[in-house]
Amino acid sequence: MVMHLVGNMVLIEINVNPKIVILEGKGVYENLVEVCMEIKNTWDKNSQVGFLNSQELKTSFIGYSRLFSNITSNKEVLAKTIEELLKR
Repeated sequence: MVMHLVGNMVLIEINVNPKIVILEGKGVYENLVEVCMEIKNTWDKNSQVGFLNSQELKTSFIGYSRLFSNITSNKEVLAKTIEELLKR
């Protein structure tokens, strides 16, 4: 943990290395995976679920569609993807 003093605020920097990152919303998933990481074609249009297993970061990224607070993705596919990752 590293602490930084910025003006009258203390910012704490913590290194986190998650195994799984779940991203709520297709736009959030696409911005991270396709724009920032520059990896294309990981979104399944039929199930409306995105998945990327990054060997470099040792992290799996899962994204799902939503409309307001409701999941619009195929919930069975989403649940199975998460379940398989948790078994690893």
